[in-house]
Amino acid sequence: MKIGEGTVIFSNPAFVLLDLTRPWMIEIGKNVQITRDVKILTHDYSYSTAKAYYGDVTGSCGKVSIGNNCFIGVGAIILKGTTIGDNVIVGAGSVVSGGSFPSNSVIAGNPAKVICSLEDYYKKRQNLQLKEAKDLVLQYFKVYNRMPEENLLDEFFWLFTPRNNAGVKKYKYRLELMNNYNVSLHEFMHSKPRFESYDAFIKWCENQQ
Repeated sequence: MKIGEGTVIFSNPAFVLLDLTRPWMIEIGKNVQITRDVKILTHDYSYSTAKAYYGDVTGSCGKVSIGNNCFIGVGAIILKGTTIGDNVIVGAGSVVSGGSFPSNSVIAGNPAKVICSLEDYYKKRQNLQLKEAKDLVLQYFKVYNRMPEENLLDEFFWLFTPRNNAGVKKYKYRLELMNNYNVSLHEFMHSKPRFESYDAFIKWCENQQ
């Protein structure tokens, strides 16, 4: 089995199944994020039913290849004969039942199919980020009757963190995710926050109630 540098299995590896019957048939690239309950199989014993009926053994095997910088969502199943390109998101619960899937795409469903490009997904995330940050804040207020501390919204720091050395230092661990710190740092420093500070963001949220 070949697994590239920076690939991570989240949660307890015991909750992820990598087919070890023929480990040389699995190839996983760099910086792949594999989440809980993912299953990757290179064989298929369903031929046993045909064997019981007809008598002969018709073995089944196929390589699974996953490119670089992919995300495999919770509970996804990747079956034999599957080739996934680079920069691909596999939706939670998907059944990827063989075939080739292009780079820079999002695939989901049973059977999995391409549902959008990575660029479309990126634009969607940009458009939804503010709404989801606001919903997080207002739901927290509803449950705890107070506004959340800034650290609870660290995924949304791009919205309200000043572009200065203090901001970089505060969220360096976020900028370092996926081993492309310099790229993220450049994007951060050459962009503008939606709000001048976290307090300004919270005040805006209060006005949305």
